[in-house]
Amino acid sequence: MFKMKYLKLLFLLLVSNVSFSQDLTPYNEDFAFEVMDDDEVIQRNDSLFALIIDVGNTTKNIEISLNNNPQLRELKFMQASQEVVDILGRVKIDSLFFVLIENYSGVTLSMPNVKSIEFLKVHADALKTLDLSKAQLLQLEILEIETPMLVNWKSAITYPALTLIDLDAPLLTVFPIENMPKINEFSYNCSLKLLPKNLCSYKELEMISFENYCPIKIDKCFIEKVEKGVYSNATVYDKQDGKILMDIDSKDK
Repeated sequence: MFKMKYLKLLFLLLVSNVSFSQDLTPYNEDFAFEVMDDDEVIQRNDSLFALIIDVGNTTKNIEISLNNNPQLRELKFMQASQEVVDILGRVKIDSLFFVLIENYSGVTLSMPNVKSIEFLKVHADALKTLDLSKAQLLQLEILEIETPMLVNWKSAITYPALTLIDLDAPLLTVFPIENMPKINEFSYNCSLKLLPKNLCSYKELEMISFENYCPIKIDKCFIEKVEKGVYSNATVYDKQDGKILMDIDSKDK
């Protein structure tokens, strides 16, 4: 059920280029949820599956609230710092499948090891370095990154369960992931110097949106994959807001 929701979400992103606002509601609208400030403590509530935290100046109550509710499935941080994100590495919530980090406040973010995560979103206007290399996200299926200043992304080489990536990082020049055997859909907005590895080998990859803001060599097999794709495109510019060097659409567009 979750996967179908993700597929529909990316389809809407690619088709209509909708920008979803960041608000105090959960990603999974059917989850019972609460919104907390960091000056309060959320007591144990077995029916609570999503928690939205509007972060302020302290982390003590956040950690207590998470330890009180190990049944949580979704967690959204608003205005989080590295200190707040580090809490995820200390609490034990085995069912925490959805983690959304909205309006992250720092220039560097290092994700702790949270093996249960299936959906990870990072939105950060000032972020320059994102380190996912120690997170061991072997169950990660959906990755959404919106970081206009990102220039350095550290990551594991292989993500065995990853099916969808939505990457909006126009300054990023290197894509660190080499193996995504289950990838089905992606949207890249970057300035990559080289095409990500193994794109042509992914048999399930059908939905492609690729925009690159510097010259890059496009393999013939990738062009063919875009042309055979579902509402897909690959566009290469000479620079941001520059002229188009290459523009390829799938045959169904």
